[in-house]
Amino acid sequence: MSRCPHCGAEVDSNETVCPRCDAELSNPPLAAATEPIVILEAKSAAEAQVAEATLRAEGIEAFVQPFASVSPNIGVTGDDVPELEVLVAAKDAALAREILNAPAISDEELTEAEERTW
Repeated sequence: MSRCPHCGAEVDSNETVCPRCDAELSNPPLAAATEPIVILEAKSAAEAQVAEATLRAEGIEAFVQPFASVSPNIGVTGDDVPELEVLVAAKDAALAREILNAPAISDEELTEAEERTW
């Protein structure tokens, strides 16, 4: 069994579309041999999405494990927002943590980089 890189659902390795989220599986899904591990417990959906997008931009296949897939019968009420887990293949965990823990680029560094590309 493998996992969909978009939603984390288990899929057969011969599947081309995820049965849960209907995403096309053009790239092979995360293989069971590279069992995904949690590298970040995000405090919000936005934080989880930014982490996932950042890792994918760096070439690391990542996905967010939605809370409902872990505990589907638990509702969210009030201000108690569940954490979302960001997962990557075990082989990518060290690099993924390094990327997510890197200091943010400053406005000055961003301006310099933009000027060099123009």
